[in-house]
Formats: sequence, structure tokens, C-alpha cells
Amino acid sequence: MLWLERTQDPSWPERENWGFESFPSRNSWTCWGAPESMQGCRVVSKLSLSREQTARLAELARLSLDDHELARIAHDLTEIIDYMEKLAGIDRADVRPMTHVSGTVNVYREDRAKPSLSQEEALANAPDRQGEFFRVPRIIEAGEGSEA
Repeated sequence: MLWLERTQDPSWPERENWGFESFPSRNSWTCWGAPESMQGCRVVSKLSLSREQTARLAELARLSLDDHELARIAHDLTEIIDYMEKLAGIDRADVRPMTHVSGTVNVYREDRAKPSLSQEEALANAPDRQGEFFRVPRIIEAGEGSEA
């Protein structure tokens, strides 16, 4: 099945694209230039995003994109989808699930209470103290930050 696309390839903005489907592999191809030559053809997934779908995604993401940006983003997203399809086709039956690339495991110390400084030892080197408390310069004026 041969068709002519009215969209433009972002890498060849001055040329119209044409394409065809190859039924054994169920791939779609998109090409630029004259349909007689196969130069400039590449495989495009069945899941390629249209300009309208890309515009809707941009709208949902609250992005405003011009026509050239939409074409480029549609192309990039289609390549990402194609890559994900390739990854999905990998046999991973013998691959164990993991949470990290390496075998690193977090090692924590036991949470145990230990003796610490007494209040007097903690306040011993304080430049200014008032009884059992550190005394610090006032940074909030009366009435600021509180209703009292």
C-alpha cells in the first residue's frame, strides 16, 4: 500500500514524504524524494505519533510548540517508542529483577541510644547562655511572625 504524506520530515522540511507498508514484517516505511528510488527511506513503527497526537501531548504538558517543533518532537517520540519496542522484544526470562545496576546494598548501623554530652558539657563553650539555654541575638522583632 503506497501513500503520500502531507506532513514534512523534520530533516528534509522542503520535501514531502511518501511511504508504504510491508506486510510480512508489518512495518511502515517513510521515504522522501521520488517514489521510484528507495534512497532516503527508513522504517517507521506502526506506533508512530501523528502531528495531532503530538500536539495533544504538548497541550496536556502545557507546552506551546510551533509546527517545526511539533514535527521534530513527533519524530523524536516515535524513535523513543521504536526503541522501547526493541527493548520489549528482548528475551528476559532468565534475568532476575533488580533495583540497582550494581549489587550495592545499603548498610545501616543499629539504631541504639548512646551516652552523649551532659547539658553542662554542651553549654560549656557557649559564647552566651542563660541558665540551661544557648542565648542568641534576636532576629525577629516583636510582633513579626507571631500574633502574640
